[in-house]
Amino acid sequence: MNIKILSPLWGHEHLEYNSFLNKVKNAGYDGFDTWIPDDKIEKRLLFNYLQKHEMYIVTHQHQAFGNNFHEFKKSFLK
Repeated sequence: MNIKILSPLWGHEHLEYNSFLNKVKNAGYDGFDTWIPDDKIEKRLLFNYLQKHEMYIVTHQHQAFGNNFHEFKKSFLK
């Protein structure tokens, strides 16, 4: 079993997104525990960073909504 140590975004919200990513990487973490950003620039930055530095992510889907499966799925995919 390989254990990965991830840093949460929680407690780092005051940092610019790129500063957060660099801080976590430089501290020796294996990746991030965060949500996928809504902002397209931050989203691309995160995904590129993960690939470039071979880091991991655990993410939570907390913004999906809908009154039926179709609405929920559409919101989830967004």
